[in-house]
Amino acid sequence: MNLSKWSRRGFAIVLLIFFLAAPVQAGTEVFVHFIVVPSKTNDGRDIAKALGDLKQHFAELAGGYTFLGATEGGYLPPGGTLESNRNYSFMVAAPKNITRDIEIYIPKYFDTPKPYVLVWKAASNY
Repeated sequence: MNLSKWSRRGFAIVLLIFFLAAPVQAGTEVFVHFIVVPSKTNDGRDIAKALGDLKQHFAELAGGYTFLGATEGGYLPPGGTLESNRNYSFMVAAPKNITRDIEIYIPKYFDTPKPYVLVWKAASNY
């Protein structure tokens, strides 16, 4: 086969895309949620108990969770100085976007009007 220089490059690019995309196609599509939970409860419960209940909720909602542990986050309000908070972070993979459920559950028990949640699509080998 006599391919021009550009045809060979195009063919190579298509093959590269195919091989890079193959692992993603082989997996199950999931929604990954990175969740930040305040270190204070709003109902006076012990934080360990509240986190245990949250872990149970994540397991019932999505089948499991990854507890990343105690974390610290900071932000710069407009015209202000750097503010930081201690918190706890989780990752939860689910077959659908469960952000709305997380936004309802966490403010009931933790000191925040709305939790910080990042969501993206990914592929899982499970």
